[in-house]
This record gives sequence, C-alpha cells and structure tokens, in this order.
Amino acid sequence: MDCKHIAVRSLRASVDSPYTTPGLGDRAHEVLKAHLYGKAHNCDVVLHLTKDKYGKVHKKISWSELLALVPNVSIQVHEIKGLKETDWLQYLKDKGIEAEIYRYKEIPTMLDGFEASQYFTELPCLPPPDIKQKLPKKFVTAQFDSTDPNRNSDLIRIEGLLDKFRLKGCEIVTVGGASKNAELRDSILHIAHAMHFAEAHVGVDSGMMHLAQFYKRWEQIHILTAQFTSHHLIRAQNYGAILHG
Repeated sequence: MDCKHIAVRSLRASVDSPYTTPGLGDRAHEVLKAHLYGKAHNCDVVLHLTKDKYGKVHKKISWSELLALVPNVSIQVHEIKGLKETDWLQYLKDKGIEAEIYRYKEIPTMLDGFEASQYFTELPCLPPPDIKQKLPKKFVTAQFDSTDPNRNSDLIRIEGLLDKFRLKGCEIVTVGGASKNAELRDSILHIAHAMHFAEAHVGVDSGMMHLAQFYKRWEQIHILTAQFTSHHLIRAQNYGAILHG
C-alpha cells in the first residue's frame, strides 16, 4: 500500500507564531484528517511533527491513544521547531521525505498544500475500542468545559440544550475535564467507546467535539455556539452538524 507523508504545519495560519497542537482537539483533528485522507486514497499516512507538538508527557499519551483509534496513521517526530512552512518541507525533503502541507477552504489566507476540508464531508463512524465499560441504555455524551472561555456558554443555555435530550429519554454522560468518572475524564479510549454507543454528542467547539467526529455522523453532533467561531465550527455546520445559538 502506498504511503502519504503529511507535514503538520509548523506555524499558525493567522499569525506568525508556532502551532504546537496545544489542545487535545488539535491532535484529534490531525489524526482524523490523516485517517480520512488515507481512506479516500487507499493509503497509509505518516504525520510529521515538529518536536513542540510532542514533547510534553500528556501530548505523548494522547497521540498514542488517538493513533490506536485508527488503522492507517502513524507519526514521526523531528527535533526542530518554529520553521516557516517552506523551510519545514525542505527540511523533510533533505531527509528524503516528500511531504505535503494542507490548507482549508474555510481559511482564505491559506494558499499552499492540498485542500483538507473536502475529506470531512462524510465522517468514518469507526468501530469502538475493544474495552468493557458500563454505560446507560440510552444516553448522549456531553462536554461544555473548553479551556478557552470564548467557546463556553452559560449554565442556563447548557441545561436548556440538555433538557431537549432528557425529554427524549437520554441520560447525560459527561466526558472530558468535568466528568466525575476518572476513565471518562482521562482515558481517550473510554471516552471514544462511550461516544460510539451514544445517541449523539452535545457540547461546545472543543476537544470532545473533534473526538466525536471519529464515531458519530455530522447530524449526531450538536454544538452550543459562543463568542468565538473557529474554522472547525464553520466546517461542522457546512457538513451537517447541528448548531444551537
């Protein structure tokens, strides 16, 4: 099987500062993007990372757990950081690696690389991780505690949205940082397992929204909007996620 090499961007698109995949959502998005690309082109994908995207312990753990969710993606970490994209690609080329970067149609200032948003049209609905976990008979997963306050909402709006699912007979299973269950707070594999069996995922534009894209169809992802609108949120709406104002 052929192999595609994708260089995860070294710098942010909007400002000339390092892109370090700071959040779980960033890392989940990169892995899902690679998986969808490989699925579309029937190839394995290697993601090439600068060292600032990998070095911290929590990043190493989450990269490993995320990669365990998909069959066709691996990573390679390089001991450099902060390069302009042309220099980053040249660095890889000098090592004999013909890699490509990517752009998104939702960000007009991104001009180089292959257009990545097209691969998200249909989500993969992956099988669940092979673990055992006690879950309610009918439930939705939920996360509203983004580390970015501009993506969060107030309790009244949150409870109003959750009540719509409670009226349908769904229990609410909180995942991520606010969960009182250690596995559903800290283990990507347990969160992923729960998401697979959930009726839907409900939350804000944050890490769990990205993880839900591994397991749910777009119309099963409900997002409570806030002050900040990311290109991920625009894409989700365009492809069928349900946004709640």
